[in-house]
Amino acid sequence: GQSEGENGWYRTTFKRNELKTILLFTDGMVDFNESRDVGDMGKLILDVYEQSGLQGMLTRIRKIENGRTGPTHISQAEATALAIEF
Repeated sequence: GQSEGENGWYRTTFKRNELKTILLFTDGMVDFNESRDVGDMGKLILDVYEQSGLQGMLTRIRKIENGRTGPTHISQAEATALAIEF
């Protein structure tokens, strides 16, 4: 929601024949520790999506959240994803 968020967007250009899927997701779809390495995070998320789709992505993060034992300011993060397949 913050206008400054656009400054953090990753931008690149692909040829149409090189593009199979665009996967957009909020930070709530990954555990904070998984977001430390963007390359590893991307591979992890794509693997989960390819194996079990958007529902699998949500199920996975909810299992991680439900397994936490320490204090947290929220029980479940806002987790949203959109897949565009060509």
